[in-house]
Amino acid sequence: MIVVAIIGILAAVALPAYQDYTVRAKVSEGILAASSCRTAVTEAIQNGMIPEQGKWGCEQGVTAQDAIGSNPPVQAERASKFVSTIKVSSEPATPGQITVKFEKLNELKAASESSITMVPLTASNVALKGNYDEDADKWDFGNVAAATISEWACGPAASGNGTPTPAKYLPASCRVNLDGNPPINNRS
Repeated sequence: MIVVAIIGILAAVALPAYQDYTVRAKVSEGILAASSCRTAVTEAIQNGMIPEQGKWGCEQGVTAQDAIGSNPPVQAERASKFVSTIKVSSEPATPGQITVKFEKLNELKAASESSITMVPLTASNVALKGNYDEDADKWDFGNVAAATISEWACGPAASGNGTPTPAKYLPASCRVNLDGNPPINNRS
């Protein structure tokens, strides 16, 4: 009888932890799917040639018309069963910012239809920003150091980029609060 009670208590603790772990693994698939975009962004920033919105060559799950200007629109390939879209920003305030949106699936629990954002950071750990110089037909990042991506910040979607993915479903490497608040340390 005591053995059954102990097994019941262990199951009550282990089962929810395992379910969170499986969702976290599925969310990690989205981060891996965006890795080709990180490479494309790094190369574009180094060359100062940022493509137009939707023309980075690594977007996924968007219509072909959105991605490459084709007509009629055709549904583009998706990187994963769990990833709905991967988009890269060409806006001056957020060049190279990658947003991964997850599918609406029951198996993703509260991470269903949520988003994560990956932001390129300069050597001084500041989000990359730039201005387009029409005369030079090139992006200007102020100086060479500003155009060097030293690392990426990853976290729940920043304001305006969809519903943030709950922190407990994010891998430890993707828990930076991108809205300027302290990093997310809790698992709730």
